[in-house]
Amino acid sequence: MSRHAYLPVLVLVVFFVLATYIAQIHNDYFVSLIGTKNTLGFLSYIGLMILATVVAPLSTLPMMPIAVSIWGSFTTALLSVVGWSLGALIAFYLSKTYGRPFALKFISEEYINRIDKKIPESHNQLISIILLRMVVPVDILSYTLGLFPRISWKNYTIGSILGVIPFSFVFAYIGGLSVKAQVLGLFIILPILMFVWTRRKNYSSLL
Repeated sequence: MSRHAYLPVLVLVVFFVLATYIAQIHNDYFVSLIGTKNTLGFLSYIGLMILATVVAPLSTLPMMPIAVSIWGSFTTALLSVVGWSLGALIAFYLSKTYGRPFALKFISEEYINRIDKKIPESHNQLISIILLRMVVPVDILSYTLGLFPRISWKNYTIGSILGVIPFSFVFAYIGGLSVKAQVLGLFIILPILMFVWTRRKNYSSLL
């Protein structure tokens, strides 16, 4: 993976830490503006998560520290699971319905069918989707998997939900840490994330 490929990840991390700093020094303002038990606030956050997933390459990750400062890590994680899961299902539906004709402008139908035949059935397919969901961005994976008829709605739905749960909870609780703790943690966690990202092709071969 080239150094330039790391840039989007690093930019996202910087915005996440910056959002944490803003959320923590203006916590009272955000709480008074949105409220700790505001249904409209919950729905707005979920809606933004869905929009960011369907309309790639938007990302709501930097919003998580602000949400954490208002609702706490656990509630934010649950809302994120709902938002990302619904967004993934919508993107998958759009890809299954309209994606194939668009994809055929860039790759051959024979190539798509060849990959589709290699996709495992049932239990192995579910495990593969869960693993892929953990290491590949939600929007990219949703639109890609929608191209293959062998991917079932049942496996995709269950795999997507289970796959986004760890990511949602990890970042929600990281968003509740102090900026100093986040920066210190990044020196430990970021190299691991980069290693996993560079090995994503190995996970992709599971399909």
